[in-house]
Amino acid sequence: MSSESFHREEFLILLAQFLEGEEFSDSEREEFNASLRKHDEARRLYRDHMEMHARLHLDYQGGLAPEAMPRFS
Repeated sequence: MSSESFHREEFLILLAQFLEGEEFSDSEREEFNASLRKHDEARRLYRDHMEMHARLHLDYQGGLAPEAMPRFS
């Protein structure tokens, strides 16, 4: 574990960008990768968000999501 502090909110913003397929600047890419290398919490957040993202994608592709989604009139 690193003595360098982990900036959770900034990491979550970058993680959201990553999941949305947005381009990273060179400095954002380095910050994102450095957080994953240095911090257990970053790796846990990444793993948890990737799992949730994959499950939602599979549910949607499998036709499960539309029935579970609330209907707005």
